[in-house]
Amino acid sequence: EGSLFFIILLIPFVPLLGIAVLVLNGICFVEAGIFHLFGKLFKVSGLLVNTYKAVIYGLTPYLLIQSLGGLSFYNYINPLHISFVGLDINIFSVWSVILIIIGISRLHDISLKKALLIVLIP
Repeated sequence: EGSLFFIILLIPFVPLLGIAVLVLNGICFVEAGIFHLFGKLFKVSGLLVNTYKAVIYGLTPYLLIQSLGGLSFYNYINPLHISFVGLDINIFSVWSVILIIIGISRLHDISLKKALLIVLIP
């Protein structure tokens, strides 16, 4: 009976979760499109779907940690949160950028230098 109550309690939040997933997916697609266009400027051949994969896989650690932001133990798992000149930087956002660069490099078969330029210029 307790699990049924829990399920009934969560039903109103399911559409909100779906909307959040759609919005995040759209943001990732736009970001992948921007990276892909910059890749075309550097004569990178490859498909947009590969750039999209690199962005989605690269952002996974950051999105998982951000979803834990409201939990009380978040400060214990995120000790490397740095404020620098008004920018809030944490190790997970830096790691996500590194993963996107590696992903674009591997999926488009280009050098890490070129992938770094594609990600950091926009």
